Amino acid sequence: MSDVITGLRQVIQDLVAPDLKAILSRQESLQKQHESLQKQMEVQHDAVVKTIEAFRAEMRSELAA
Repeated sequence: MSDVITGLRQVIQDLVAPDLKAILSRQESLQKQHESLQKQMEVQHDAVVKTIEAFRAEMRSELAA
């Protein structure tokens, strides 16, 4: 009985563990990519906001003149 449990344990380790490690590695890679894209979106958002604010200031000065 002990041999069966040991054999089953070994099979699980041989078959499942590498897949789990690959999934974990892929997940970490995707998480880093997500964080990078999120930072990029924040930078682009800030640039758009600044452009709009500059445009509004320009329009106000034009309308005041």
